[in-house]
Amino acid sequence: MDRSAHTALDRSERRANGLAKSGGKGHREWALVLAIFIAAAAGSWGYMTAYGLRPGTQEGDSYLEIASAARWTLGFGFREPPGSPVYLVYSPAFFYFCVQRIDFLMEKTDRLPWDQAPPPVLFPFEGDPKFIYDRLYLLYCMGLLWKVTGISWSSLNYLVAIFAGLSAIAGYGLFRLGMGRILAAAATVFFISSPVFLNVLPRMRDLAKAPFFLAAILVVGILLAKTPGKRALAALATGAGLLCGIGMGFRTDILILPPALLAAFLFAPAATRHTLGFRGVLSGLFLVCFLVPAFPVLKMNRETGGGNSPFYLLQGFSHRMMADMDMNRASYGPFCSDDDFLTHASITQYALHSGMWNPTARRAAQWALVAAAMPILPASPLTSLACVKFLWQQKTDLDFWNEDSAQVTRAMIRDLAATFPADFATRWLGATLRCVRGIQGRNFAPNTSNPTMDFSFKAHQPFAEHWRKFGLAYAALALSLIVARNFQMGLGMAILLLYFCGYTSLGFQPRHAFHMDCTSYWLAGFLLSQGIRLPGRIISFNHRFPFVRPRPLPGIAWSAIAGRLVLFLTAGALFLAVPLLTIRLWQDYRVARVVERYRKADLEPLPIMQTPQQDGTILYSPVSLPDFRRSFFSPEILCEYLALEFQPANDGSSVRIQYTGSRVELDHRDIPPWHDPSDSSVIRYFFPVYHFSKGFQDRTSAGYGLPDFAGIAVPASVSVKGLYRVRNKDHFPLLMNVWLPKDPRQFKKHYTLSLAP
Repeated sequence: MDRSAHTALDRSERRANGLAKSGGKGHREWALVLAIFIAAAAGSWGYMTAYGLRPGTQEGDSYLEIASAARWTLGFGFREPPGSPVYLVYSPAFFYFCVQRIDFLMEKTDRLPWDQAPPPVLFPFEGDPKFIYDRLYLLYCMGLLWKVTGISWSSLNYLVAIFAGLSAIAGYGLFRLGMGRILAAAATVFFISSPVFLNVLPRMRDLAKAPFFLAAILVVGILLAKTPGKRALAALATGAGLLCGIGMGFRTDILILPPALLAAFLFAPAATRHTLGFRGVLSGLFLVCFLVPAFPVLKMNRETGGGNSPFYLLQGFSHRMMADMDMNRASYGPFCSDDDFLTHASITQYALHSGMWNPTARRAAQWALVAAAMPILPASPLTSLACVKFLWQQKTDLDFWNEDSAQVTRAMIRDLAATFPADFATRWLGATLRCVRGIQGRNFAPNTSNPTMDFSFKAHQPFAEHWRKFGLAYAALALSLIVARNFQMGLGMAILLLYFCGYTSLGFQPRHAFHMDCTSYWLAGFLLSQGIRLPGRIISFNHRFPFVRPRPLPGIAWSAIAGRLVLFLTAGALFLAVPLLTIRLWQDYRVARVVERYRKADLEPLPIMQTPQQDGTILYSPVSLPDFRRSFFSPEILCEYLALEFQPANDGSSVRIQYTGSRVELDHRDIPPWHDPSDSSVIRYFFPVYHFSKGFQDRTSAGYGLPDFAGIAVPASVSVKGLYRVRNKDHFPLLMNVWLPKDPRQFKKHYTLSLAP
């Protein structure tokens, strides 16, 4: 069979399987796309406006973004304003800027009048930006909008409307690949009206990435399900490159897209019809179109460590994020909380215990060199003062956002990967399961104070519960149907699901993974579409249901279908199950050595105070913590590694690590792993606590300060035996939260997938 005949047959099969549609009347399709955009944009804007919602610092958008965009609008360019009042003495311009606009910056007034702009001469002391490039194009969008509408909080709802409209039409395109026009439109309405989507509308920095992700997945889907010509492929490569490059200026998560798109342009069915040379040209075209608009953001990442981009990957190991995925927890957690300050504190302790960064030694060396420079002060004052200034500017403690912190964080991630390799794979699969089953079905509790959100949550809840129970079966059935029709397409679909759903495990939260909630809608819509088409393939169905447009199935032998399914299952076992089980055995061996170290920990009993609390728990507070005593050379962040010894009540109650004395919330809970209820032996719970210096608080907490450790709260039914400090905590570079049972067999050495609803 020649290539043209093969291509025609291939195209007809793809159209027949429900994944690739024939064109129809194009103007109707585009009219529907326009209508969807207008409806989604208008509906989102109306929802935000009706309930007084808007992007801002109260909704999680950074103050740096808002202030920087406002300054660009006023004509002063992008500069990163200080994040703490302590910097006002060094920046008269910023002090003037804040005093004149305090009501606007505090969101007490909606609009900033143009006549409040200070003269540019007051801005000579501002430094170069660092985080600005992280969301450069989002800030330009805000600035351009404000140049038209004036600087106001509420006008940002226009951007929200545009992002929502673009997300809707990209989602419609995805749904259209697997179902007819009517079902695709209905699925789009379900998707953008869901509480998962509505919940993220005020969070502009999270919402802004959705159109780029959905459009990129659409491009991959087109390459899997359709057979575009060379010109169309070149246009797709150009558009996809620009899409990813510009998207990098909205959210750096977009960096996950280029590898998938490159693989699609090289190996997807639409690409493999052409020569390897042409596929190389497509890949080069994509890379060029990506790198040009992405260059400012990539340059920032290269020069500054990307604001410590690995920091966000590290937060993905917190128990809070791991619990949101479909996983059963182990007897340990690298971090209990994903709070920025607590995560940074763990980084500083890892740097200290691993020998990568010692603040005390650096501070002592700094003062010694300053003292050595003082004797030459009378002879050469300028040289001596310049030397002292240079030494004083050297960093003694790790900052949140610089390359030094990024290097330590990368080392932590490598250490975690070496110790817990199976958990990496389990997290990826757990995130995929969560997306396939729907985001709303588990650990999702939006604010339902407004009637629209309340109605949406209640209306979608039955579907969410249904998909939670049967979503995995729907995914298996959908993949089986696609594999039975076309093995290459089915394999590509499985990889697409694993990649784009699994990547959310890097930092899983509903607001981070909301755009992948479309997965459950797509699977349900695809199966419904196939079910509607089935009668038309058996009997003449055109007259009664003309919109169905049934197509006959091309003849495929049952033996061929069975062979494809067996091959697909075999590939899944070889490339997923076998590697996972193998690395799990290796992890169990590594973790057993870590557990032995915990059993030999050098513990010192601490005198404690007991305080009953209103929620029925008892707060156990140490009278004093020796390592919290500060000296002249102490680091900014001090740490104690504590162990609570108790006899559990076997009721699944959690413990709460409490901090007090600030508006900043550092409290966090830890839930014990399941263990045999008949086993009432003593458990030791290891957990780190931190104390932050006044200088660190002034520099990082926007003047609010950070709370002090208050104690650990446990249910009154729990029998506490004692509270200890770990004297040899330097033997534990990773200060994990560990539940250590007396019986070693009760210790769970790895996370497992939760297949039950």
